[in-house]
Amino acid sequence: MNKKSALLYFILTLILFLGLWFRLKGISTNHSFWSDEAFVSSFSQDIITGKTSWIKGASMVGYQPLQIVVTAFSFMIFGISEFSARLPTVLFGVIGIFFAFLVAKKLSNWSGGLLAAFLMAFSQLNLSHATQAKPYVVLQTLFLVQIYLLIKLIDKKKLSALVMLFITTCIVYFFHSLAVLFWISFGITLIVTYFLNLKKLIQKPLIVLGILLSIVLVMYFFGIFKELIILFKPLNGRFLFAYSNTVFLKNIFLRQYGIFLIPAVLSFLMIDKKYRGLIAGIICYIFVLLFMWNFRSYSHNMRYLMTFFGFIFVFFGVFLGKITDLLYLKFQSASWRTNLKLIPILVLITIYISSYKIVCTPQNYYSPNLDLYGDVQNADYKSMYEWIEKKYGNDINKIAIFNDLIDSERF
Repeated sequence: MNKKSALLYFILTLILFLGLWFRLKGISTNHSFWSDEAFVSSFSQDIITGKTSWIKGASMVGYQPLQIVVTAFSFMIFGISEFSARLPTVLFGVIGIFFAFLVAKKLSNWSGGLLAAFLMAFSQLNLSHATQAKPYVVLQTLFLVQIYLLIKLIDKKKLSALVMLFITTCIVYFFHSLAVLFWISFGITLIVTYFLNLKKLIQKPLIVLGILLSIVLVMYFFGIFKELIILFKPLNGRFLFAYSNTVFLKNIFLRQYGIFLIPAVLSFLMIDKKYRGLIAGIICYIFVLLFMWNFRSYSHNMRYLMTFFGFIFVFFGVFLGKITDLLYLKFQSASWRTNLKLIPILVLITIYISSYKIVCTPQNYYSPNLDLYGDVQNADYKSMYEWIEKKYGNDINKIAIFNDLIDSERF
């Protein structure tokens, strides 16, 4: 290993270590759950305390059974606490940093990879969601894993990559049913990439019939037909365009994150043509995700868009990496052209100094409401119940406590 490679891996290791430290710091105080965290964790707690079975407990929240199971395992190993419930999300967040580097490096170069890893590690938005007992950062990480495996499949054309893709896309669905949309990026990428092979395949009707039957079974098992019905089902007397969160969409992605989003989108024009199928798959996935969030969801919570933010951070790094490659080729005769590779690193330093949308020092708590006011309706339920217990003591069983959501009370 030469000095350049050693320095590269040292910086990456440092980013990963700091990313882990910042996240662990954010869950170290066992601060109160907000209602959705308590909702899932209460069923995991029931499993560990023997109040219900693993199968029944996992099925209590039909759209995220694996989140309940993983949280229960964390409770089993580390004890029942807010820290234990949030720890799996922390670890998935760190894995996401690593895959951000891998994807950006594959599509550009090492400096673009480091910039992508940096943004994933220290983004205020990522830190706030990576320190919650919710599965949205898991989806973000596994989306990057899917992209990386698609790149490997396109490059190597190995069956093992295809099998891993299928397994990953299946697993992520059980963390949250929103991941059913991952089949879009998976399917479109394969169709566009192997279009010529499909034309030959059509001439073999038995194979085509087997593939179509397999697709139907997968769609049925993962509830894709149900999701399609929901997609086109009239809501509030309106077809397709039931709601409009466009104001929030423009505020978040143009006014706040436009500096990252626009270069990320432009990177599509610079990526190698052999990845056009991958780009088509990502674009289709993002289009459906944003359409659902904007026009079909009554809730405009940013957590549902965490995979999109992962795309923004990674492909922003890809854009800067590709820019350095283009400049490097243009100034072939210049003795200083090797320094051009440092442009993404200089951008990294600039972002850190400006503190724009990132956190520079570890905190005990990262607010999920900085980008969108009231995005998470969190309250300090833990302190409230401790105060009630302290105040009423032995009379606590005679006190009736009512809350609009019972999740925190149940935990």
